[in-house]
Amino acid sequence: MASAKAIAVASAVRSTAKDATIGRFRPLVIVAESVAGPGYAKARSTFEARVRKAKGNSGSVAVQGWRAPDGKLWEANKQVWVVSTSTRLGGYYLIADVEFSVDGEGGKITRMKLKDPDAYFAALTFLAADAKDVDLLEAKKSARRTKKSGLLSLKKIL
Repeated sequence: MASAKAIAVASAVRSTAKDATIGRFRPLVIVAESVAGPGYAKARSTFEARVRKAKGNSGSVAVQGWRAPDGKLWEANKQVWVVSTSTRLGGYYLIADVEFSVDGEGGKITRMKLKDPDAYFAALTFLAADAKDVDLLEAKKSARRTKKSGLLSLKKIL
């Protein structure tokens, strides 16, 4: 059983993370599931801020045809470069869901749900900080370097 002093010290651990893109004060208090030190608290707060920002940065697009520029069918768990003024998306996004259809005139349409991949990379960073596992951080860095070559499968990272 933990002593009263140990409980008081553990409950005094705090950390904050801010999203510079949010203009107003929106606090979120998360109570740790177990006793946490300052390193864990900082990693957790950074993780929560990044994931919540990334989840808010998603959208859907429809493209003509069923094939990507490389000639292969569009696939989930691939990254694509997106520039869309109508959905205000720009940059690399992860394809979360793909739906192929044929419209009334026989045209092939692909609808894709896109997610900000930072939500998934943030999880790798958080796990690495929690477990002090440098290999996961290295996988994240390698994945970001590989982005420049086009589509990237997260299965290779995980």
